[in-house]
Amino acid sequence: VRSFLESRPIPTAVLFTVVGVLPLYLTSAQAVRLQHDLDFGRTQFGLMVSCFYLVSSIASLWLGPRIDRSGPTGAFRTAALLSLASAALIAGAAHRWEVFALFLGVAGMANAFGQLGSNLAVADAVRGARQGIAFAAKQAAVPAGAMLAGLAVPWAGGALSWRWVYVGAAGGALLLKGGVP
Repeated sequence: VRSFLESRPIPTAVLFTVVGVLPLYLTSAQAVRLQHDLDFGRTQFGLMVSCFYLVSSIASLWLGPRIDRSGPTGAFRTAALLSLASAALIAGAAHRWEVFALFLGVAGMANAFGQLGSNLAVADAVRGARQGIAFAAKQAAVPAGAMLAGLAVPWAGGALSWRWVYVGAAGGALLLKGGVP
């Protein structure tokens, strides 16, 4: 995994973009089951999702200049670690919607690191007229993350708890963390 990520900056940026958005999209895809198990309504669900975006946007403002100076490698490592932590915490410790929202905030921080690192990796790796295509491929990761989350619905189905979907996401983040160049 490490040699692939080192030699392929665009797929690496795509993978870390997916890692950043996946916990949020899994939450959206599993919303009906989550609402039933954690006993919350639409308003609370909106607050949970807002937590992700609020943390991600505020963190991006603060992290942008720092990641620009230090480079994408540390941002990728931190994104994978935070995504791993948020998915594992959701799977194991989210028994109330307020706690779930807090863990989605951690996922929002992972998204900020992943998006900024990915943008920097693409900007450094691709110059000139090809940057538009490279950034388009990177941005295609966002709907790809939504697609993966949607595929998790029939996978978890009725046989598995929604928590196992987050265990799978934590496992994916762990694999990527180990492969950061």
